[in-house]
This record gives sequence, structure tokens and C-alpha cells, in this order.
Amino acid sequence: FVGWLISCIGIIIVYYNWGILAAKSQETVYIEVTVWLNVVLCTLIWLIFYNLFHTMYTKLKRSEVSYKMLFDQNPNPMWVFELGTYHFIYVNQAAIGHYGYSKEEFLNMTIKDIRPEEDVQRLNDIAIKKMELGYHELGIWRHKKKNGEIIWVEISVSRIEMAGKIVGMVMAKDITQSYIAQRNCEELKNKLQNILDSITDAFCSINQAFEFTFINRAYANVLP
Repeated sequence: FVGWLISCIGIIIVYYNWGILAAKSQETVYIEVTVWLNVVLCTLIWLIFYNLFHTMYTKLKRSEVSYKMLFDQNPNPMWVFELGTYHFIYVNQAAIGHYGYSKEEFLNMTIKDIRPEEDVQRLNDIAIKKMELGYHELGIWRHKKKNGEIIWVEISVSRIEMAGKIVGMVMAKDITQSYIAQRNCEELKNKLQNILDSITDAFCSINQAFEFTFINRAYANVLP
């Protein structure tokens, strides 16, 4: 609004001076009107660029604020780290509460420090530095809390540009309970299968469609 107001005032001034200059010689009128037109043209160009820059800057700041709010208020632990050194740059409150480290402690650590030593090589092998920009799912990892507790987490990482350099932004979803439950279920299933395979009697199970869902080794031996 201010830009358009200034532009209108400039145009009014030009027309006002045009009427005054009309009484002068033709050559003087031409020169002075040309000067005024150049001044107004430059002013309009400046206002256009100013408005464009101001609009882009405002949208960028709003985007940064929204992005920071999503990061800080995310219920899952999140952090940003340097790709070269693996040092933490930012951590959200969920990470601080879940892992037990203070913000200052996190910023003096690397992402290797929240892993068991035997898992660090796996981190080096995935070569995050060479990944393309964008979102990547890295699967299930073991992490270590400050109190030494080992947890299982699903890791997703986004390679993004921040402050002129490429960094990694991570979200860690704790799936420890479901992962352990699934692993226990698989172990129980394997034990049951071993027991059934060890007996000499033929055994099988079928579903409602009379399809085999399980047969033991003895049953497999009697099949044609």
C-alpha cells in the first residue's frame, strides 16, 4: 500500500510540473519533463523490487517459524547434525526428555555417542554424506540412552540445506516395545516349530479353507 501511495504521489507531481513547464520554452519543457519521468521510473522500479524482496523475505521468515515449531513440538525425538563431523547442531525437547541428556550435553556429542560401539561401523557404512538431498528411511537401529538403556528406533533422515551448508535432520521413533514383542513371538514360533519337528508323529494345521498353514517334518516325509 505504501509503495503504491508513493507511486501515485510521484505521478501527481509529474503532472503538476508538466502544467508549469508548459509555459516555458519547448526545449526546457522537454528536458525537465524527461528528468522527472526518469525519476518516477526509477522510483517505481525500486518500489517493485522492494515489494518483491519484502514479500519473499516475509514468506521465508514465516516458513522458518513454522518449520521450527514443527521441529520443536514434534513428539518424536529429532535432531540436526553436521554431515562431516556427525556433531549435533540442534535437538528438540522430545530428544532431551527421551534420551536423558541435556541440550548442552547433546551439543558436545556426536550421533555416534548415542549408539552401542558395535553399531558405529554400520553408521559409517551407510555413507549419509553421499546420499541425495531429500528424505531417506534408514530402517531399525539400536540407540543408547544416558542411563545405558538400549532402545530400538526407526530412523528417517532428510538431507537439507541450512545456513548455506548441507546437514542431516533425523527423526527417531521408539519402537522398543513392539520390536521386542515381535521378536519374542518369532522366537516362540521357532521353538514350537522345533518341538513339532522333533516328534515322530505327523502333525499339520489347516485354515478354514482347508489350506495347510503348518506341517512338521514327519508329516512332510509321508506326503507323496
